[in-house]
Amino acid sequence: MFVASPGFAHYDNTKMLPKMVSDILTIQRIVIMQDIGLKYHLSGELARSVWYEEYLKPFGTSAKALQEVSVSPHDMVNVQFTSGSTGLPKPVALSHYNIMNCGRHIWQQTRMTDQDRICLPVPLFHSFGMIVGISSSTVAGSALVLPSETFNARQTLQCVEKYKCTAIYGVPTMFVTEMADKVFDSVDRSTIKFAIIAGAAMPSELLRRITTVFPVPRLYTCWGMTELSSFATMMHETDPYEKRIKTAGRLFPNFVAKIVKPNTGEVLPWGEKGE
Repeated sequence: MFVASPGFAHYDNTKMLPKMVSDILTIQRIVIMQDIGLKYHLSGELARSVWYEEYLKPFGTSAKALQEVSVSPHDMVNVQFTSGSTGLPKPVALSHYNIMNCGRHIWQQTRMTDQDRICLPVPLFHSFGMIVGISSSTVAGSALVLPSETFNARQTLQCVEKYKCTAIYGVPTMFVTEMADKVFDSVDRSTIKFAIIAGAAMPSELLRRITTVFPVPRLYTCWGMTELSSFATMMHETDPYEKRIKTAGRLFPNFVAKIVKPNTGEVLPWGEKGE
C-alpha cells in the first residue's frame, strides 16, 4: 500500500504517480489524500487507487476490522531515514513502545497538559515532529497547531498570536529566523510558557537571547538520535541557569550513557570531550 497526495507545497506528484502504478506492480492499493492547498489535480483515473475518505468508509465507526488485528507495543510502527551520525542515509526501525515512551518522558519533563496549544513548525517526517511533537501531545492530550506546509517564520509567529499558543518547538535556525522577522516585535507572544529546542548546535548566547528576547520562561534544551527514538537528554527547569544555557540537559530515566574516546570505546575521565 502506498499513501500519497497529488502534490505538496512545490512538489508535483501528478506525473510520478501514474508511472509508479505502471512500474511497481507489487503495490496493490494507492490511497490518495488531497493536498492542503488544492493546487495539484490528477488528470485521470489512477489504477488501483482510492481517495482517503472513500478508503475509510467500509470501516465505519466501529472499525471492526481493526479490532481483529493483534498489535504488540514492540511491533515496528515507523521507519525513519537518518544520516546524522554517518552522513549516509540509513533506515531506523522504531516501535510503538520506543516512540510513546519518549513522548511520555517529554510530557513529564515539560508538565504539558490538555490545556496547552503547541506551535509545531518542524517537519512531521523527522523524529522531532513525529515523536517530540505528535507523541508527547498524544500522551498529554494537548493541541498541535501546524503553522504552514513548510517552515515559514512569519506564519509561525502569527500562528502563536492567533491561536494563543502556550509552547513552540524548533531547531536553532528557526528561532533565529523568527526573532529576525520584521513582524516579531508586533506579534503577541505573551502566551508562550515553554519551548523545546534541539537538532543542531545550540550556542549559549542564542539560548540566552531566546529566554530573554522571545521570551521563553522555560526553554528545554535536548539531545538525541533517531536511533534512540529521538531525545535521550533534556534540560530540567530546576537546573541552574548556566547549566540550562550551556548543556543539552540530563539523561531521561532508565537511560545509561558514557563518554568514550573515538574509535576505541575507552571511557574518558569526567569533563573530557569524546563521543
